[in-house]
Amino acid sequence: MKTEPEIIEVSDGKRIFVCSIIRRPRMKSIRARMDGELSIRVSCARMVSQQQIRDLLVRWLPDMSARFVSRPSLLPTLSRRDFYAYRPAALALAHERTRALAPDLCALHQGIAIGASKTRWGTCDAKRRLRFHYKIALLPSELVDYVVIHELCHLVELNHSPRFWSLVISYIPDALSRRKELKKYNLV
Repeated sequence: MKTEPEIIEVSDGKRIFVCSIIRRPRMKSIRARMDGELSIRVSCARMVSQQQIRDLLVRWLPDMSARFVSRPSLLPTLSRRDFYAYRPAALALAHERTRALAPDLCALHQGIAIGASKTRWGTCDAKRRLRFHYKIALLPSELVDYVVIHELCHLVELNHSPRFWSLVISYIPDALSRRKELKKYNLV
């Protein structure tokens, strides 16, 4: 049963942020993420009070909002209509790059789909299905290759263990620098 998030407002003295709180039974810490310029998502344990969350956010806000503002995206903001326009190109690109980059890994996947996730360039699930964000069609080719190899390597290692990263690096030796470069391209 999925519960609706609690909504609170938190101020840094200049602006008011809308904060949605999602309580998770197994969490042992608090995780906060900027969802937009004035929007924050918090995941925490059920026992954490709203006042504790407010106190924490007031301390975290200067750093969080500075990081959010200082990371302008190198990609344009696109609409839902653009998703349908770029989707065929993204799908063709994903198929072409998976076959070209790692034919040995390519045979392991059970299908490729294109989506519009808010936070992920790609995913690989336990059923071996790959899903890529439609904006890969707008990325420089070396970053597309990194995203594709990253997801293909999850077909072998479905985690981010040292073995996973060695596998990624065996295909793309400068994978860590490409990963850092990819962070300059926001999805939202």
